[in-house]
Amino acid sequence: CTLPLGVLKAADVHFSPPLPPPKQHAVNRLGFGTLNKVLLLFQAAFWEESEGRRDFWGVASQSAAQRGEAFQFWNMKRCTGQPMLLALHAGRAARLAGSREQAQTAAVRATVRALAAIFGEENVPEPIATLVTRWEHEPFSRGVYSHIAVGASTADYKALSAPLWDERLLWA
Repeated sequence: CTLPLGVLKAADVHFSPPLPPPKQHAVNRLGFGTLNKVLLLFQAAFWEESEGRRDFWGVASQSAAQRGEAFQFWNMKRCTGQPMLLALHAGRAARLAGSREQAQTAAVRATVRALAAIFGEENVPEPIATLVTRWEHEPFSRGVYSHIAVGASTADYKALSAPLWDERLLWA
């Protein structure tokens, strides 16, 4: 069994005996973040006229408040046969407040706004179907990636990966 850092940080699992202080301090210091996906299905691949059949493209946010919102797009048409785009939302932009429905609506709206900024509002139709991941709310992951947070270092990864209790408990 492998426990994601997000689960360890949430203290949903209790060890007996407790984790040694160096390992617990590493858990506490390392960061754990969210990268959510917004999948949009359209009637037609409107983006192909200007982007061609390119697999992916990225955009820079127009303001610090929008940082992380729909910063990268993946053209899913080649692998699904459907006019579909997948957008990535990271960090603060991926952790939207409100109910699941409110957060999904906000993520889709932010993605459509980003597409309108790229292709022009008049060229971006409403999607006919959407799907939004919410990894930070999944109890068995609590997010998707670890990072060296302020106050942490690569030594924390080393401390976290060290085996415990005569190598009866290993860490990935």
